[in-house]
Amino acid sequence: MSAARLLCVSLTGFAVEWGWAVGESVMIPHLLARPLALAPSVAGLIYTVNPIFSFIITPLVGRRADGSRALAPSARRLVAFSNRRRFVACLAAFGLCCIAALGATPLIGARSYEAAACFLFFGVVDLCHDLILVPGRSLLVAMWPEAGDDEDGDALYSLSQLFGRGLGLVAIAVVPARGLLGTSYFQTSWALSAGVLLATTAAALAAAAPRRRKDDDDDDDDDDGDVVASSSARPAPTAALALVLTIQFVGWVGLTTFTFW
Repeated sequence: MSAARLLCVSLTGFAVEWGWAVGESVMIPHLLARPLALAPSVAGLIYTVNPIFSFIITPLVGRRADGSRALAPSARRLVAFSNRRRFVACLAAFGLCCIAALGATPLIGARSYEAAACFLFFGVVDLCHDLILVPGRSLLVAMWPEAGDDEDGDALYSLSQLFGRGLGLVAIAVVPARGLLGTSYFQTSWALSAGVLLATTAAALAAAAPRRRKDDDDDDDDDDGDVVASSSARPAPTAALALVLTIQFVGWVGLTTFTFW
């Protein structure tokens, strides 16, 4: 499997972090500014919509994307791969529609309805981004050349997320305060996020292709052995992956502190 294809598949993580960077940077100022002028305690509740539903939906998406365990291991991998591509495509399409609706909320006019629409559409957009991580990461790991090196796929995906977060913050920092092409700063920022989501998921889906591993024939003969081996043979995370996750955690803490301090 070529490095370029693996890199393209990892771009779903890039898109998710870009969207989160936009949402965490522009939503609170938008809700606090006129004409909405919500109280800070009320505006902050917008970040509670996604966790409430994600807590229930995320395990269901992962279970559904993995396919039936009644199939032979090699067949299950192919079914799971197809399911994951389908989930990424559907979540990205639904997220794009909700981003368009979110960008149109300033046209509503009525303050209460506009605020409610912001909560609704941002909550769904945030949830779609959150859910894309589940099949998106699994797609990349499933394409990794050797089963024993799956942790390297996780590391690449986390690196893609880091770049998405960093470039997303840079992009919205250089957007003019008056926006572009007759749109507001809020609308321009979300338009950029929609473009990134569309381009990266399209590239990931185009590059994604199942890879038949060397142990598939043995797995078909012994399904139980596959389950035990796959769980016990996975090595511990490397120092590189630990460093990536540490940097990501520090970035999240720093961004939250900068936004709400």
